[in-house]
Amino acid sequence: MTYSKTAVDLLKALGWTEPTGRTWIEEFQKDNQAALPQEYQDFMSIAYNCELLGTSSLWIGKKVGQNLTPYFFYETIEEMIQDYREDWEEDPISAQEDAFYSFYQLPQEQWPQKSEDYLQIGSDYGAGIITFGIKKQDLTQADPPVYFCHEEAPTTWNRLCDTVSQFLYEEVVLALLCSEYETAQRVLKRNGWQYLDCLEGNESVQQALEKKGIDVGQLHPAAYNHEERWICVQNSDTQQIYVGRVSKHSNILYEISHT
Repeated sequence: MTYSKTAVDLLKALGWTEPTGRTWIEEFQKDNQAALPQEYQDFMSIAYNCELLGTSSLWIGKKVGQNLTPYFFYETIEEMIQDYREDWEEDPISAQEDAFYSFYQLPQEQWPQKSEDYLQIGSDYGAGIITFGIKKQDLTQADPPVYFCHEEAPTTWNRLCDTVSQFLYEEVVLALLCSEYETAQRVLKRNGWQYLDCLEGNESVQQALEKKGIDVGQLHPAAYNHEERWICVQNSDTQQIYVGRVSKHSNILYEISHT
């Protein structure tokens, strides 16, 4: 058994090997005069415009119904100021309730007093309630932490997980589990893969894993809930891929095999 440790490993196992994002990476770094973390470059190199992730939380270019690529948080602030400047000036008292108004009151070089800048790399698909990002000052790190902000406090960022590689891995596995959207299953079926639910009757995930010869001790712990385990294993002989999640509330295990 091969235990996939990164999102790149998993995408390559499923056939995404072409460097479709190389041009985007080069242009982004040139236009923004900013480096991208190596782990993120490796991922975007093959995940750019990946149909498999069309309804995931990751901004990888072409999505279902939209096109989204990473951009900086300060760009969002500039857009908000442009959109609401006149309203704020007409009613400065009500403007105090808008989290972005405090940035309007400061020159941009003082914005770090309110919030650091972040490279926004994704948001929950369909709702956009939570946005994920990497601190701009961390972009020179190979595998930096990931932060998030909630729409109820859109200028406040909190740490989500220790590495971007871990975040990307979990988001790709989550997309494959099709718990909200069946995009990945539909795309993979078109490419000659089939899904099989491995849980039979009242069988537990633990029993199913043992039956498949999967070592529970090597499963990937969840980044922000260590009671959960992510399953992403490939049978080296048959090339079958097992993906799933083990937790108190949700036990899922799929076998993905090429027909």
